[in-house]
Amino acid sequence: MSAERNAFVTTQMDPEGEIWILDRSGREEMLDTSAAPPIGGLFAHLAWAGDSLLYAARAGDQRGVWAADTLNSGHGAELWVRNASEPSASEDGSVIIYRARGTNSANTLWKANRAGREVSQVAANALHLVIHPTGEQAIFVQRADDGLMTPWRVALDGGMPEEIAHVNARNPDISNDGLLLAFASTRAGDDGVPRNGITYCELRNCSATIRDLEAPGLPQQGTPIRWNPDDTGVAYVSAENIWIQPLNGRARWLTQFTDGRTIRGFAWSPKSRKLAVLRERTRTDIVLFKGVLTRRDVRSTP
Repeated sequence: MSAERNAFVTTQMDPEGEIWILDRSGREEMLDTSAAPPIGGLFAHLAWAGDSLLYAARAGDQRGVWAADTLNSGHGAELWVRNASEPSASEDGSVIIYRARGTNSANTLWKANRAGREVSQVAANALHLVIHPTGEQAIFVQRADDGLMTPWRVALDGGMPEEIAHVNARNPDISNDGLLLAFASTRAGDDGVPRNGITYCELRNCSATIRDLEAPGLPQQGTPIRWNPDDTGVAYVSAENIWIQPLNGRARWLTQFTDGRTIRGFAWSPKSRKLAVLRERTRTDIVLFKGVLTRRDVRSTP
């Protein structure tokens, strides 16, 4: 506050998002600075649909899922569907699911074709969506009757959702061959202390095939996980980089960023030729407000 008590200085923090396109090994290939920052929350979903990259973002007062043409360095991104998030696309990009408000739920799983048409509601109260590579079913997380967040599946051509396994789950992903399911989970160790790790299982019989991976540095929440291109490990974000936890072996770095930006989401293209990484930094500006009325000014104003 100034001496005259009619002005003050504060800071304003604005997120700035960038999409980096890397080769499958994590080396930089191209930088796209045209991407809007993510909508919010702890991480952002990225999904490839052909050569287009889908991601949730905001631009001014427009929020929703945007589509960027990666063949044109991402420039000219267009709003694909309004007020939606968590896009996920089948391997050929012909079927896309996303989360948006529905008839009976603010978190409804919707299905559409690549053009954004043939839209239909599939399941209510669905979070952390991922589609099967064939486009025939979707996996999501839902709160069970006892309050536990567990993995569920639903056929996209109709049918009732069913619980896959009664185990804590978040941010699921399906392997590229469609046979395995992985998700982040918090489970009690032998000593009773909760630990964060990655759980994977056979999709067709999850409860009987559950296995745990350590995934050192995995945060309690807020990181997407993805099967690597050959399904030999699961990738996740720790600090400012992507790590891969093999099904057998120790976790290793995939990227080696050192500039302090946060990774909000990542996804390999269906043919595993490219890795898209959405990175975010926060810009801090000094803002001066002048002509501010103090309480004393308000009381003395006739």
